[in-house]
Amino acid sequence: MNNPLSLHNENPWHEWFAALELKKTILQDVERTFPDITFFREDNVQDELTNILLIYSLTHPSIGYRQGMHELLAPLYHAVYFDSVAEGSSVEPELQQLCSRKYVGADSWALFDSVMQGVSTWYEWQEPDPRTAGRRQASLSGHVHLVIPEGQNGIQPYIAPIVKACNKIQNEMLKKCDPALWKSMQNAGIEPQIYGIRWLRMLFTREFPMADSMKLWDGLFACDPTLDLALWICVAMLIRVRNQLIPADYNGQLTTLLRYPAPPERLSPATVHHACLLLQQALFLQMAPNPASSATVAMENRTAFNTPIEVPEPASASSQRRPQMPRYQSGFLQRSTNGEGSSMGHTRQSSSPAIGIPEMLARGLLERGESLGINKTLYSAVAELKVRDKVFFTVSGC
Repeated sequence: MNNPLSLHNENPWHEWFAALELKKTILQDVERTFPDITFFREDNVQDELTNILLIYSLTHPSIGYRQGMHELLAPLYHAVYFDSVAEGSSVEPELQQLCSRKYVGADSWALFDSVMQGVSTWYEWQEPDPRTAGRRQASLSGHVHLVIPEGQNGIQPYIAPIVKACNKIQNEMLKKCDPALWKSMQNAGIEPQIYGIRWLRMLFTREFPMADSMKLWDGLFACDPTLDLALWICVAMLIRVRNQLIPADYNGQLTTLLRYPAPPERLSPATVHHACLLLQQALFLQMAPNPASSATVAMENRTAFNTPIEVPEPASASSQRRPQMPRYQSGFLQRSTNGEGSSMGHTRQSSSPAIGIPEMLARGLLERGESLGINKTLYSAVAELKVRDKVFFTVSGC
């Protein structure tokens, strides 16, 4: 018989007490879930959410429970509950069996487990087991030749997958689509992890109302079960607020990103919902990541929400850059290197004027013409027009 007070390492009571502490932590987060929705203040709802998250963390010890998971489970539970059928309802027996309210917890668990298969990599927080990684590398070495640069002492520093995803959003994807916006954020010193971790881990439930997030989820889950499209949704979100970001300094950009502006109102009931439009724009950018696509997205925002295309002038001529500070990586404090693409540790260069939408569109057309070998035809169709000392390009016949 095991003594609960025993300090022996193999005492099974240690796991019991650890689970109790974990349950307390989960309950604290669950109690704060969507405070403006009274449904989540009910005790039975909070108990079920807590139990589901506890079971998931115990069955997935490599990930465990991380803050933010409760905001992924809550919308799923809300949707399943309000689609369920109460006992004794006058419905078909098959529907009563499939949508019975007593199975809400089990159905929510199944959906949450499925969603976490795509999101779990963004919650990884510890380095994989070297023995497992070694077996994977050995299995690949028989088929492909791996050329892996070595770090200090021949060991590569571990970078969490969520950090890699955030860097890819800003320093690769956004840079291809909207170079002016990327350069503005780079000059200001905005680190992509500041906003990207929250956007991705909670799948935009903090940036949009729950009903709008569910619309976004419908398309996201239907289009891409791997959730790679979520990265392009982040790019579309950045382009949507480019006019607030480009003229702002570090503090202004940080405020916009962490307090994402409220969804714009539709000009008419016939206008597409902003969440649906965001999903369409993400798909469009994914298929054609270039400045011309970014210009098209900005023009769609102007048509749907009356968003100005031209970037406003900055309020102050001398925008301040974020003070140089050490960078966090792998849980340890490290200084950033003066490498290409690094937003820290380099001398600030003078910023060039922001590229307007017409210039971006013309640049994209020229890039496409170069790739297709139709430069001569395109140049003959382009006329130069000077308006207010700015050069715009208009394509004849468009």
